[in-house]
Order: sequence, then C-alpha cells, then structure tokens
Amino acid sequence: MNLNSKFVELNACQTGLGNLEQGDELGGLCRAFLFAGSSSVIVSFWSVADSPASVLITNFYKYAEDHHFREALILAQKDIIKLYPSLLYWSPFILIGNGRTVAD
Repeated sequence: MNLNSKFVELNACQTGLGNLEQGDELGGLCRAFLFAGSSSVIVSFWSVADSPASVLITNFYKYAEDHHFREALILAQKDIIKLYPSLLYWSPFILIGNGRTVAD
C-alpha cells in the first residue's frame, strides 16, 4: 500500500503497542503506516477516557495549522494537563516519525 500521507492519527486505545520481532524491531500498526508512506503517526499506549482524548486530538489539529506536528502535540498535551493533571490522560500519546512535518 502506498499512502503518500504526511500524517496518520490512530485514535484508538493501545494503538502504539506491538510485538517485538526478530532483530529487536517493534512491529504493529504504527510500523505498517510508516512503511506505507506516512511520515509521522500519533499512537496511544493505553486506554484513555473519551473526553480527554477528544480534547487532546481536537486541540492537536488546531495547533497543527500553525506548528510542526511535534509542537502541536506538545501544546495539546499542555492543554490536557490543565484540565486533567494526571499523566494517565495526556502521556499515552506519542508522535512517531518526522515531528517536523507541517500540515498543508
């Protein structure tokens, strides 16, 4: 598959989990999207309540209009910290790949 996509967001619980394969490589959904052509992917490592996840992703897209994807995620996470201080709500989300990519 050739996605030719700058960014993929896997907005479901535990999308960052994978299996350790031969050669110590991590296999999973994220790896598949990177191999298919996406330059960056946002995943989560554990289950997150719907409301904090929705606010984080909504704010991420808002910030991505004027910032690199890496910066947009950091800003969105800071917003969540103000509303939901527990790291359970903001820290499972990570960006893998080229964080300096910008939206068109």
